[in-house]
Amino acid sequence: GEHHDLIGAARRLWHRPLGTYRLSAIERQVLGIDRVDDVDAAQIPGLYLEYLHDGDAAPLEPVFEHNRQDVLTLLHLRQKVRRWVEDGVEPPPPVDWEGLGVLRLRAEREAHAEDALRCALAEEGDHAVRWRVALRLARLLRRGARWEDLLALWEDAALARGTWRVKALIETAKVAHRR
Repeated sequence: GEHHDLIGAARRLWHRPLGTYRLSAIERQVLGIDRVDDVDAAQIPGLYLEYLHDGDAAPLEPVFEHNRQDVLTLLHLRQKVRRWVEDGVEPPPPVDWEGLGVLRLRAEREAHAEDALRCALAEEGDHAVRWRVALRLARLLRRGARWEDLLALWEDAALARGTWRVKALIETAKVAHRR
């Protein structure tokens, strides 16, 4: 259900730029939330076992507060992700633009997906990722029969140095032949 969707979205949006999609990292680096006096999640099982042993619930209070914060953060995050994916609102950095493009494609927001994929092409340094993004964008343009835009995409890619140049030239020739 929705919980799984949020994990998948978090992985797509932040795993590459943050190296993780843990809620604590997203809170800090994406939402700008810095929890003070928060119980360390690693301590929670021990506190619970103590409670089972001595019946005193007082040490669990910080755990309840921690969980309350998690729920509020997840609600806040879900609302934001929905706006970024479905309404095309631009998310703050750091964000994986390709991942956002994929989420927007799944939500059938093609124009917004194109924007995100073009951002990914502009910002991505890794050639393998750029090629993957170009292929995603090309599929979108082909579906819309946007041959001029497709030709421009491949001509642009053909200017790059390295292994993808030949592939891009081949793609350029295929589109040029179609017209």
